[in-house]
Amino acid sequence: MLDDEAISIRAIEPPALSDQQRQEQTADLQKYFSEVDAHREPGSPEAAEEILTAAMRSSRPGYRRDQ
Repeated sequence: MLDDEAISIRAIEPPALSDQQRQEQTADLQKYFSEVDAHREPGSPEAAEEILTAAMRSSRPGYRRDQ
């Protein structure tokens, strides 16, 4: 840390959503994921596990999957 740097942490309350807004966002996400799924190539469970393990290792160096 440099001498002229400052770090601050602040908790921010997320905006309240109405039931209608929550339902609209849920519908939008379902539509988005349906579109993504329609264009993806099929994969094996082993390939999915490799992808998840690689993602964990990239965000947590030294990550080891429990066997």
